[in-house]
Amino acid sequence: MRELLGKHRGTSFATLKRLKGFWGELTATAVNELLKDPRVKYIEADVAIPISSVGEVTQFSAPGPLDRMDQRTLPLNGTYEWSTSGSGVHIWIVDNGVDRFHPELAGRVNTSFFTSHQGQDPFASCASDAHGTAMAVAAAGQTQGIARNATVHSARVNVPGDCGGNSTGATAAAMEFIADYSPRPAVINYSASSDCWGSFCGFTVDDAASYAHDRGVTVVVSAGNGDHNQVPKQACGFSPAKVTKLITVGATGLNDMKESYSNYGSCVDIFAAVWPGDGTSTATAYVSGAAAQQLQLYPWWSPSVVASTILSRSTSGVLSSIGPSSPNKLLFTKQLPVSVSIYSFGDDMGPMSSCSWNGQPVGGQPPFSMTWRRDGAVVSSSWEYSLSPVGPTGFGLTATVVDGVGRTSITGKYISVDPLNTSLWCGGL
Repeated sequence: MRELLGKHRGTSFATLKRLKGFWGELTATAVNELLKDPRVKYIEADVAIPISSVGEVTQFSAPGPLDRMDQRTLPLNGTYEWSTSGSGVHIWIVDNGVDRFHPELAGRVNTSFFTSHQGQDPFASCASDAHGTAMAVAAAGQTQGIARNATVHSARVNVPGDCGGNSTGATAAAMEFIADYSPRPAVINYSASSDCWGSFCGFTVDDAASYAHDRGVTVVVSAGNGDHNQVPKQACGFSPAKVTKLITVGATGLNDMKESYSNYGSCVDIFAAVWPGDGTSTATAYVSGAAAQQLQLYPWWSPSVVASTILSRSTSGVLSSIGPSSPNKLLFTKQLPVSVSIYSFGDDMGPMSSCSWNGQPVGGQPPFSMTWRRDGAVVSSSWEYSLSPVGPTGFGLTATVVDGVGRTSITGKYISVDPLNTSLWCGGL
């Protein structure tokens, strides 16, 4: 190998003893000459190999509802891709108990911080209806849910002996407790609703849910499954679905049509796909999981910002038969790809001017890293690149951003310098 390197004036980075070769640099002429040498088996270019599992993790043969929420259009492709798991977020299931031993919850049910109505076991499913456990699985299950590393808390609020009936007083008390004492960031999942009638309109639960929202807890509630005969109605007639500051969720099928029973109207904020008959309850739990995904990335976000982000990233315009005044928005949970833009005060600059350029990532997920290159050479690893003075010649400037799961985006621009420009600042300021 020394002979070959010396003869062709190559540079060796390392010797591959077992393979009887080397890794290094050669000119194109040297490569052509070496290929004629009978002792050389092959010459291979040094290329970048993509790292496995960078970006989304793919779940194959995924449940239909999850399959629907990671793609914009039908047909379903059988997979669910995710990169954010709700780690560090606390999801409160205000319901009829959560089975702490359920395999989907994998020991993530917190047994030291909970609430319970009249001494009922908060860590067991209600005897005749495991509704609370099902909601926890949809919000945070290992294979069936969204926020797969979130911490689950149980607030058992059902009337003793009635698995399908929540106590309004217990519900309000639980929400107030969560608002005052729960660790942050936190999400309340309330997969329940009640009709409003006369002067009795769920004011206690409405006010408690509003209080939790105002205290920084994201509250997600169901639009409701119609009246007692499952005839859909305006969600504005149900409590707490009618509280505008909460995230109110309706249900669609895997065919992008509203489920027949789902309430509708202007008080609904978003729809989520469910299996037939799973109800707006499960749709709500999916959105709670999506809220936890956002709070993992930005734990300081207010409930309003969480809600606006979920709505702005939803899939618009694909739903049908959603009812009058309903939003045509379907839950979308896949993290947006990362991109980067370069911003500056202006492109009008002279040789003696002082200039700076800022990189701004869009999409992706934190933490982000930024690298600036000037004519191919690395010049900065911060969010800003500055020059004072710019100098007499133009140059190519590129910004590369890498997000928290290894996705990369590169953008660039040519910086032109006018030798006759006497301004001391970019843009002639």
